[in-house]
Parts: sequence; C-alpha cells; structure tokens
Amino acid sequence: MSDWLRQVLEHLRRTGGDAVLDSRRVRPGDVFIALPGAAIDGRDFIQQVMGQADVLVVAECIDAGQAMQKQMPVAPESTERLLWVEDLRPQLGQLAEAIYAVNERGLAVIGVTGTNGKTSISHYLAQALGQAGRCGVIGTLGTGLWPDLEDSLNTTPDVLTNHRLLADWSEQGAQWAVMEVSSHALDQGRVDGLRFRLALFTHLSRDHLDYHGDMDHYFAAKQKLFDLGRSQRAVICTDDRWGQRLAQGRRDALRVSGRIGGTASVVPNHIQRRPQGLLIHWVTPWGPLETDTALVGDFNIANLAVTIGALGLLGLNSRDIRDRLQALRPVAGRMQPVPLPNGVVAIIDYAHTPDALEKALRAARHHTRGRLHCVFGCGGDRDRGKRPLMAAAAAAEADCLWITSDNNRSEPFARIVTDMRPGIPDGMALEVIESRADAIRQAIAGAAAGDVILVAGKGHENYQEEQGVRHPYSDLGAVQSAREALS
Repeated sequence: MSDWLRQVLEHLRRTGGDAVLDSRRVRPGDVFIALPGAAIDGRDFIQQVMGQADVLVVAECIDAGQAMQKQMPVAPESTERLLWVEDLRPQLGQLAEAIYAVNERGLAVIGVTGTNGKTSISHYLAQALGQAGRCGVIGTLGTGLWPDLEDSLNTTPDVLTNHRLLADWSEQGAQWAVMEVSSHALDQGRVDGLRFRLALFTHLSRDHLDYHGDMDHYFAAKQKLFDLGRSQRAVICTDDRWGQRLAQGRRDALRVSGRIGGTASVVPNHIQRRPQGLLIHWVTPWGPLETDTALVGDFNIANLAVTIGALGLLGLNSRDIRDRLQALRPVAGRMQPVPLPNGVVAIIDYAHTPDALEKALRAARHHTRGRLHCVFGCGGDRDRGKRPLMAAAAAAEADCLWITSDNNRSEPFARIVTDMRPGIPDGMALEVIESRADAIRQAIAGAAAGDVILVAGKGHENYQEEQGVRHPYSDLGAVQSAREALS
C-alpha cells in the first residue's frame, strides 16, 4: 500500500469523514481529492477547503516539479494536510475499494453496457430481482434502491460515488445492484476498483464519436468491462459484429440473441407481436421458456434475451424467470404510448442514434394504420457526422418528418438542420419547427385517426438545454398539453 493511501485511511479512521471530489461538499474531517478537470481544476479550491477543520487534501500532479509549481501559500501548520500524488486519477479505484470494501460485501454488482438498451435492461433486471429482495440501480433514469430512484446527473457517477452507493446499499440489505456503465465511465475510470458479478453487452452502433473519434476506440472502451479481472461472468448479445467480436475475446461468455434461428445459448424460436405486447418462446440452457410481457418493439426481444441470460446466470430457473418477467412494466420514455382523443397515438422514446431511431420507427409501424410521423432533432455540440444519418434513418421509415430542437446547447438550430438535410430525400413530407413543444402540437393537430407520431430523442428527460441553461421541459408534458387542446 502506498504511503499516501495509508495516510488517507488513517485520517478517515480517526475522523470518521469521507473522501469527496466536489469542494462544495467537503465537511470537517473529510479528505478532498483535488483533480484537474475539463472545465474546472479542483486544485484551485485547495486553499478554500483547507480553511475547514481537520481536512486532508490529496492533489494530483504530473511529477514533483509540477507539485512545486502548484504549491500555494497555506498556513505552516496546514502543510502536512496537503499531499501531492503523481497520476492520482488512475489510483482512485484502489482508494475507493480500500475505503468502502464493496468487493468484500457479497453484493452482486451487474454492469450493463452498449449503445442502446442499457436503461431498459437495468430496469427489467431491477423489477425482476426486486420481487425477491432489495436491488440498487445506477443509471440514466435515476439512482437508488428500486423502485425509489432519485435523479442523477450522469449515467454513471464518479468512482468514489459509485463505491459509496454500493456500500450503503449493501448495509441496507441489498443483494444486487444493476449499473449502466457508459463508455465515458469506462474510459475515465469511474468503475475502477469494482469487480462485477455479471457484465452484460447489448449492441454497438454510432454514438459519442465526438469523444471517442471512431468506432474501434468506442468499442475498446466498452470492452474494458469484460476484462477477466473486472467481471466474473458475461452475457453478450451477438446480433451485431461488435457483439460477435467481443464474444471471441471472452470465450466463457453466455451468448444470447433476439433473432429466431440463431446459434446463441438463449434464442427465441417463436415470436408473436400483439398490440398489448410480445409473446415469445425461448430456447435456454435452463429449459424452454415462455415470456408474455407488455413490451413492444423488436429491439426489446434482444433486451429480453440479455435479461433472461443474466437471471439464469444468477441462479433462477426457467419457471422463476417466466414468473418474474410476467410482471415487467415498460420503462418511462421508452416506447411509451399516449393515446389521443383524435384517434392518434403518440409514442415517446429516447432514441437518439440512427440505429435506435430506425428500430423505434419500425416498432411503431406495427401499430400504425395510417401515416407514421416522426418528431425529432439532433443535439448541439455533439457528433455532427451523426446528423445526416439520423435524418436518413427517419426518412427511410416514417411518412412525415417534423425536425425540431433537441438540446441545441450552444449551437445554432439552423446549423444543426443544415447538417441533417443531406439525409432527407427530395419530396419527403417535412416541417422544420424549432420549438419542440410547437412541433409536437402541430404534428398532433395535423394527424388523422390511425396515425402514429413517434416523438424521439428525449424520452424521460425533463429539460431542454440552451446556452448552458437547462429549461424545464418534457415530451410527455408537451404531448399531454396538445391532448388537452384537442379535448
């Protein structure tokens, strides 16, 4: 054990404090971890933090020379409370495990990664496991012991918060914890120090290339969850080439598929698509299985395959799995239908990648007797190369397009639309309305009985981000307001 880590543990044992990364949350007796960030340098707050009683500061430096340059005037009696550590960030997982000892607690931690499906699978597992005990959830729709979730800023929090949450839940009697693990989290070390009972993979399609650069680097980030030292068992959906590639490197993985006729261990052999949901017969290592759920959309077949594989590896037999999945409820903002008094159905979905949008529209088409509308946009300050692909996916599957804003952030809406236009063929029915609420209202007012309107891109989100400000807004609220105007 390194000397600085020993000092941190001795300090926390003596004071009963905690280790924190946010200077605003430091309390007397805590350890403040001061790191440089993309926008804010935590080391700029060292003097402020050291004004509190008995606070130990551990700050990152590249080398001893940088530590000397970063030294700042502090009271002589306080210098022993400031530790400079080279390359501190990669060591935070070791620190978190030493403080919280999550891996020794018997808590079964399940990590879910992939471009789409993480939230749905996490919630399906939480619903199924929560019928027999306490299950924690960390993800896009919130964090907490199921079903009492609180909003979270990131899909996957920082490494100290993750370890702290898991330790707290274990002390409260939780047996399982399901965590959405984003590519950013894996690349930035936010799950370092954790050993996962199960690692689950959904699929991979274009997303976050503004961060990763290309698909190979995006895949490499996801692949980290499946390192043998990090995850005990793995469930991999092999319906795309990325899943197949991942499974080749993890020979002990349970392979699953959402397609009839596949060679995976968990695979459907009969699918009945009904207005009220999916009835599926499965082949599994635990015997034949039938699932009758209220879920819609073919992408949910693959989500169910991953869920079944995880439950089986956790020790449930086919009868238990069937019974647990019978009561599954759809996830908020994921193919969420809202019937309207004019005979139109609006469907709210989080689809924000070309692949997800295509699949959501195909699922909506099954429920469309008239025309299929799509209200969508592309986020500002993100991967511009994805924009024409989003437009092309929508144009290929929908009859009418309504292009609108989707978190423009600091980018002009007109430039986002210009980037999208190459994906839209001439003659396509198209309206461009910047106000998202107005676009939804006009789409609903102009639709006829039997039409379906997919409102895509925001799902559960309760804000629109413009110029660094998150303004209160929800697609569900906009649809409900439009419905009231029709009544």
